Amino acid sequence: MLENMPIGKNAFKRMLMIEQRINLLRKDINHRTESIQLTQTKIQEMQYRRYKDIRRSQPEFRGISDKDLTSYINLYRRNISEGFEPLSQELTVMGGISLFLSWLFFNAGSA
Repeated sequence: MLENMPIGKNAFKRMLMIEQRINLLRKDINHRTESIQLTQTKIQEMQYRRYKDIRRSQPEFRGISDKDLTSYINLYRRNISEGFEPLSQELTVMGGISLFLSWLFFNAGSA
């Protein structure tokens, strides 16, 4: 039914323009996908080199898997960037007092 309907020149030109845009978008998407894959490959290579350097310089990390090493690195980054903040002053003071009293009484008991 649609095949028998006459199409005007303007509609045909619009259809061609839309088809050209679609083809350009497909090419762009394919190009971006390839560049993303290349970027991911480069990142993996850099991570592998970094892990190799860490294991060479730090012998305690030689037996650790890549996943665990990644989690240690991320934990270190987070701790460095955020810094240490105590949760509450009350708990800090109570902890200090309990440490002092424990030190006082255990040292007195050992004398």
